[in-house]
Amino acid sequence: MTKLVQDERRVYPRAEQSLSLKLYSRDANIVTHTKNISGSGLYCEIDQDIPVMTKLVITLLLPNQRYKNKRMRRIEGEGVVVRSGLLLNGEKGKEKKWEIAVFFSSFSEKEKEEINKYVWQHLDTVK
Repeated sequence: MTKLVQDERRVYPRAEQSLSLKLYSRDANIVTHTKNISGSGLYCEIDQDIPVMTKLVITLLLPNQRYKNKRMRRIEGEGVVVRSGLLLNGEKGKEKKWEIAVFFSSFSEKEKEEINKYVWQHLDTVK
């Protein structure tokens, strides 16, 4: 079930959706998935620390909405880490995880709108 994540400061709605994604920088090459996404950015968990203000190249796999056979559409652009923090995990022997929020800094308006359309299609209720 997809939920709308509300925050009155946001221009774009945000939905909890798991989409495949690759994050690349000079110091990182990470394959992960989104925890939530909007037309302006995403939130995910990763296995290494990436400092705030790090520029990333982002490859996002979005289901192609024009076709019912669920082919994926690759969307690429740049983003900036705007929040980063170590997730607390009380279990010994578990790998450390970080959560990061990434702002889409160079995605085209068309790509942002396509992501936003995807988000709206996957909301169960709008409050």
